[in-house]
Amino acid sequence: GHFELFFDEEQERARGGADKEAREIRELLLGCCAAVLADATRGGFMAPADFKPTVLKLIKHIWENGRLDALPTDAALAAFETELREDLGKAAFALRSSIALENLECHKNLSTFLDKLAAWCAEKPDFADAPPDSAYLTRADLQSCLNIKSPAPSEEAEIAFELCKFAHGKIKENLARVRETKRILPYARLAAHLAAPFRDYLTEQGLLPSELTGELAREILNRELGPSEAYCRFGARLNHLLLDEFQDTSREQWRAIEPLAVECLAGGGDMVYVGDVKQAIYGWRGGDADLFHEIPQTPDIARIAGAAM
Repeated sequence: GHFELFFDEEQERARGGADKEAREIRELLLGCCAAVLADATRGGFMAPADFKPTVLKLIKHIWENGRLDALPTDAALAAFETELREDLGKAAFALRSSIALENLECHKNLSTFLDKLAAWCAEKPDFADAPPDSAYLTRADLQSCLNIKSPAPSEEAEIAFELCKFAHGKIKENLARVRETKRILPYARLAAHLAAPFRDYLTEQGLLPSELTGELAREILNRELGPSEAYCRFGARLNHLLLDEFQDTSREQWRAIEPLAVECLAGGGDMVYVGDVKQAIYGWRGGDADLFHEIPQTPDIARIAGAAM
């Protein structure tokens, strides 16, 4: 489609250009190619033949939401991974030291696990591989991990055990998030770079992406710079607002129509929205079930409703 043509033009520009813009796009494209190859090396994953659909999806997200969440740098991700790994390494070392200093007799499998954990923490600080795991980390305390004839652990040893459990759990909690961030980051960077140029390209072609209709409707109905033509046309005629199949309404669409709802209610009119909350869980067209309960609580509508009671 149109994105294919636009993308091809950008590729050609990156391939043959020597200016700063061409070099930036070239670096971003190379990053995406590297990400595709990295995905291909992971077991059980079929690398996508084309990453353009992913980039287009992210561009649409930018159009609908105005931005992507702040994209982390490679250095920031590496620092985060290093911090988590070092915290676990320190916690594991403290636990091993407590066991040795207090002559505690732990189960052999726990000792083997702590050795593996120490080796993993000493490796290159990235999350290519998950840390070793053990059922001992689900135990309530260190005492339950010791042999019957072992001395009782001190409070410090029990604290070391809890800190090791916490540090290990923190890595497991963030592992999938970090991996997915690293996987999608090259595509997100390219999307952030192309979002505005692609929109300009469509404007030049006289095209309007459906993802921008909500934003444009909101701009038309926005009266910050004076009454819009839409308000002048509606005048006092907008007394009843009925929204059917509301479960398919996205937040962007609601933000577009909210000014009309406020205008209608402020003039003594009424608004009814009808839909099936259960169907909203499927997220057709970005439908959000939470809107059913949030709309009456929005500041302008809540103020009008409170004044009418």
